[in-house]
Amino acid sequence: MLDKSSIEGFLSYCDNERRLSALTTSAYRSDLADFQAFLAIKKVSEPSLDDLKRYLATLHEDRKLSVATAKRRFATLRGYFRWRARESGSDDPLAAWSPKLKRPKRLPKALTSRDLQALMTRAELRAEKSPKAKGTFLTLMLLAGTGLRVSELCALTMEDVSADGQTIRVAGKGARDRIVYIANRDLAKEVQTLRLGRLSLDRRTGRMFLSSKNTPLTPAALRGQFKRLNASLGERRRLTPHMLRHTAATLLIEKGVDIRYVQRLLGHASIATTEIYSHVADEALKRTLVKADVIGGVRGTSVTRRQPKATKAA
Repeated sequence: MLDKSSIEGFLSYCDNERRLSALTTSAYRSDLADFQAFLAIKKVSEPSLDDLKRYLATLHEDRKLSVATAKRRFATLRGYFRWRARESGSDDPLAAWSPKLKRPKRLPKALTSRDLQALMTRAELRAEKSPKAKGTFLTLMLLAGTGLRVSELCALTMEDVSADGQTIRVAGKGARDRIVYIANRDLAKEVQTLRLGRLSLDRRTGRMFLSSKNTPLTPAALRGQFKRLNASLGERRRLTPHMLRHTAATLLIEKGVDIRYVQRLLGHASIATTEIYSHVADEALKRTLVKADVIGGVRGTSVTRRQPKATKAA
């Protein structure tokens, strides 16, 4: 039965044994609560395979949720039912059925090098005029320079950062810790200065990044900062912190950094996840080649070829 104690047991297993992040466990809780609500409406105490198929149809046809959302919900249910079958010996209704939920392939949204440069320049000018904007500018630089996840940046403590500000220990997804390096000396100096300031002023939270109320910065608050930054700069294109993670990965691959190093930097369990950034880099390569148009230039048919000057009339 999908009762409260069973769900709490599964979530405890995810926390303590699988060592999943708090965000992942929270998402699992939300997914299971949604399925619980569906079963309550249908007045079902023990879900069967038919109930699961009806639930999938409800997600798609009635609620019009995306394939990505439905896929995540069923991944949660599959994990829960497997755990329950192992713990209590009950039947696993998903053992004989694996719904084919194919997500459309979307390239990650990333900024070009030129767009990132323009954004940083304007954000820095804004930070010089407003002390509150200085923290937003530093997080922007750090996300673009390291590819950290929003949740990872918000969770950073003073102990995670080296004394020189050049090395960061990150507790990633699935208890996969990794080391992230800050290659830019100016940025490392800014991080070092922030760390020293936190050490002298606040040892209670231990967090590197705080809100305006001196409470630990949350992902929601950071997204709000970026939203206000976007509005202040008059940007039409929506800017999100996660977009900077995509940007960091894409620019590194465009610079020729080995994809295995990018995988380690981002903390991806599988290199297949990192390979999507190769497709983005391929698009950049295509645009560059079209602009260069070597053959067209040689044959004199390039669209960018300078047109001959008109001859004067005799």
